[in-house]
Amino acid sequence: MKARFFLITALLVFLLSCSVDGVSIGENTFLPDGEGNVYQIRTVGKTTEVFKISPSEKKTYFTSGDEFDKSFCIDGEIYLTSNRQRFIYILTKNHVEIAEVSLDGDYTMTADKNYFYFADSSKMVKYDILTGESENIDEFPEVPEISIEENIIVSGENRYKIVDGEAVYITKSELKEESKTEVLQKIQPSKTEVSKTEISKPESKIEISVSERSKVSVKEPKVYDYTIASDVYEISEDVIYIPQGTTVADFKKGMKYGDCKITFTNHNEKSVTSGQMGTGWRIDFSGDGTVSYYTVVQGDVTGEGNINSRDIYLIRDYLFGKEGFTKYQELAADIKKNGIIDSVDMYMIKKIGSE
Repeated sequence: MKARFFLITALLVFLLSCSVDGVSIGENTFLPDGEGNVYQIRTVGKTTEVFKISPSEKKTYFTSGDEFDKSFCIDGEIYLTSNRQRFIYILTKNHVEIAEVSLDGDYTMTADKNYFYFADSSKMVKYDILTGESENIDEFPEVPEISIEENIIVSGENRYKIVDGEAVYITKSELKEESKTEVLQKIQPSKTEVSKTEISKPESKIEISVSERSKVSVKEPKVYDYTIASDVYEISEDVIYIPQGTTVADFKKGMKYGDCKITFTNHNEKSVTSGQMGTGWRIDFSGDGTVSYYTVVQGDVTGEGNINSRDIYLIRDYLFGKEGFTKYQELAADIKKNGIIDSVDMYMIKKIGSE
């Protein structure tokens, strides 16, 4: 009886693992963004990891528990799509969901320039990434796949070599060494095929200062990193969750923002450079453009950065319809993170404030 039970259980697990929804991106997928960087996408089990590889470093760029089945690079932006969740995820703009797909059954998708195309058994849809508008179409375009020839990836003016499943940046000096070797191999005669009287001409060609010209030093361009991430704080869409008591100095230490310039505006719309942070603060990261995030301290609806009786009174008035909250105050009051603010949240916040 037990053996039969375990056999049935094993069969169910196998069938679930073979589900169409479980199809994921290959073990190693490389996407050049055309701006000098390469994104390496790995799927291990149900975890998708994205590594950003630039001329100066390689680092983890994005990790998700979702399963993605296709990846695209459009005008320097990297996109992932998910059959299971039915959405498009853009990595290079704050890791945000940009479109929800509402097609029934199994479907295929592709991308070209600023458009995504979806097709199922009943219709074909064209989705404009820039405007968010969609329309039914009659023809499903064929988009060429990115090809990687001889294990070399080209992104902008930079080149990467695939070594043991890893993309490795090839420096300018290495490129020149490879070029010099190829030139010498082409003009170097074979000793077994060329007579002594014919060797003089190839030797005179070899004496041309190929090696001297290849020694010209090339200054590596400055590579700017505008990636925003944190190993300390939770980041969700335009929100950064921080614990109560966090100061501006603490926040800077807990964030990774590369070459971005960072500025702080508190909940009273005043620019500040120090002090304790609270809910509703705007953080501007400026680099190649400006990206804004807002802080949320769980339980702090006043924006003071800690939990006290004023927070409890405001939440009580909110529940009675006497007080309106901003989006970030609602996130701070929703201590259970279930999208509903009720007396249980107020009780939990009161308990945290008394500790």
